[in-house]
Amino acid sequence: MRIKIKDDMNHQNKARQAILQRFDAKRKATRKPNFYDPPIILGKKGGLTRKKINQIEERLRKKVMEKEGKEINKLKSTDNVLMRKGLKVTSTDLVARMLTKYFMRPFLIQNKLSHNQIKALEAIIRNRTRVIKGTNIRLSPNLTLLLLKFSNTLGENGYKKAKELSKLLTERGKSLSKMIKKSRTISDMFYNVYPRVATTEQFLNQPPEIFAKDIRESIIQRMKDLEQLNKINLPQKERYVKQIETEIKEAKENYILFRQNNFF
Repeated sequence: MRIKIKDDMNHQNKARQAILQRFDAKRKATRKPNFYDPPIILGKKGGLTRKKINQIEERLRKKVMEKEGKEINKLKSTDNVLMRKGLKVTSTDLVARMLTKYFMRPFLIQNKLSHNQIKALEAIIRNRTRVIKGTNIRLSPNLTLLLLKFSNTLGENGYKKAKELSKLLTERGKSLSKMIKKSRTISDMFYNVYPRVATTEQFLNQPPEIFAKDIRESIIQRMKDLEQLNKINLPQKERYVKQIETEIKEAKENYILFRQNNFF
């Protein structure tokens, strides 16, 4: 299941409205009979309202009811909202991804980040724990390695700069929490987005020397994951091996650059 987020049509010119109308028509044409529902439209640059929060909650609740074939009064943060068999995305995972623009809004307004910096920060916001099916091996880098990459995109004293920027995420998270309370949503899926995002500032509040230690431990763990992966038989094993090998190589290079950028 995918919920599309587009800019509010009330604030768009006629050309933009025509684009959204064509998008909606195509979306409707590709859906199975009785499975079409109009996209939930968030405001410009991720603008969010209490009404939209309740719309998202109700949309997801109905989707899970369709999948489970039973009445569900309250959607939990740990409920799987992905319709594809064998895959799992919790309601909080999906909401965090949907609200990427909401959390990025201060950075987009200031227009001070490069394309690479924006992509690195978006990856942090969307970060979730995924494992290779049939194992306990992470499918993607952990938060430490994502923060390492973001810090390096900021250049000299990047760790300090990343720490300052992370405060904007925390502030947006606090605003989201206040809005959620006022919306009186019954699900906890929105409540759990703020603690997840606030973890970024908590990580970066450590001295750079301690963070560097976390980086080394993360690299060692990925090397152990690779060793374990090479000993087992899995579908698409070669793809996973290559992916983790590339991640380890990049992490080592980023670690060296991190030490150079932050002078220790």
